[in-house]
Amino acid sequence: MPLLILDDLNATFHIAAGDVQAVRGLSLQLEEGESIGIVGESGSGKSAAMLSVMGLLPATCEVSARSIVFNNIELTRIGRRDLRKLLGKDIGMVFQDPMTSLNPLYTIGSQLTESLRLHLRYTPRQARERALELLRMVEIPSPETRLKQYPYELSGGMRQRVMIASAISCNPKLIIADEPTTALDVTIQAQILDLLMSLKQKLNVSIVLISHDLGVITSLCRRILVMYGGMMVETGTTREVFYDARHPYTWGLLRSRPSGSPQTQSADGARGRLVSLPGAPPDMLHPPPGCPFAPRCPHAMRICNEYIPPITDFSSTHAAACHLVYANARLPKKEASHG
Repeated sequence: MPLLILDDLNATFHIAAGDVQAVRGLSLQLEEGESIGIVGESGSGKSAAMLSVMGLLPATCEVSARSIVFNNIELTRIGRRDLRKLLGKDIGMVFQDPMTSLNPLYTIGSQLTESLRLHLRYTPRQARERALELLRMVEIPSPETRLKQYPYELSGGMRQRVMIASAISCNPKLIIADEPTTALDVTIQAQILDLLMSLKQKLNVSIVLISHDLGVITSLCRRILVMYGGMMVETGTTREVFYDARHPYTWGLLRSRPSGSPQTQSADGARGRLVSLPGAPPDMLHPPPGCPFAPRCPHAMRICNEYIPPITDFSSTHAAACHLVYANARLPKKEASHG
């Protein structure tokens, strides 16, 4: 039984201007001990999908699904209070900006011990010892001193390490990391990713890593899910997505990825400078009736603008939602290397 199963997940924000369809029909499975990366531009629905599972979206957002199963428990059938108790212990969340996620009015120690006392019923002494152990696990020097400090006294990298320590404090089965390296310099980014990889191996924890950066995803994840316009447009192993991508949006993401120098061959076989994706993401107040990427796709056909493409499987792990992959659709010669 997979650790997490999402079947036809939808999240709609009801605002004054109308309904924003942030997530549309998302389905995925995550095995125990597996790491999966969710990649896409801002506004593609990556964070909203995972916050839906956590029950952290505002009351103005309506979440529905055919099924949401975590650790053999159907989450759509339990109350909000029971959901918070379950997920607070078994799912850890690393948010994008630790400065806004950590309370500036409380010390690091008080924030780390709170969840331990709430979910595991630790005594104050037990909670303090566990907090010190957690800070050592995330390689923060002088942990006794750090417990007494406030978030503003720590660097961005250290604050992110504290967030990771908080996420693993109750020995969760799953960690959701939402853009954990945003606003950090390249060296610190690498350290945070190495730390997540190390913790995954030590604790055998599953990880969902949300990012707009394919380079970040590939360093940690065995499988990738590409989202656009609130929908899954392609999924596969890291190797399948990088070397046998089937969706034009994935091709665009690969072209926009730095690959060493302007003359370095990119993953899709093209040479030259980085290529940006033309246009802008769709307005989810009024999403396109067909493929959400059709208005920006250089290979769009009439059917692309009229009908949402079904998901086509290429292997047991690789699938894409694109009209171009139909047997009777002629693939542009320029992209023949993608199959």
